Amino acid sequence: MKTSIIGLLFIIALATVLYLGITLSGSGSLGEIFGEAKNEIRVEFDQVTGLKKRDEVTVSGITVGRVSNLELQSSGRVMVTCQIDPKAN
Repeated sequence: MKTSIIGLLFIIALATVLYLGITLSGSGSLGEIFGEAKNEIRVEFDQVTGLKKRDEVTVSGITVGRVSNLELQSSGRVMVTCQIDPKAN
């Protein structure tokens, strides 16, 4: 009985630590961590003031994805890579 209670407490503690780690890392969701299918789009902009990784991508106020990368090009423009939810048709 005592061993099973200790085991149960250990599992609860481990699940809590994993949940907090994922939440506090800013990843947003378990699907993003474990590779939920996404469509990738790349868009080049002249400027992207204030834009950062993990920002939401919205269309008409509806979140359809997240910014996954920003890369400064030799031309001075910024290549923005976004992961779009395939369900957001």
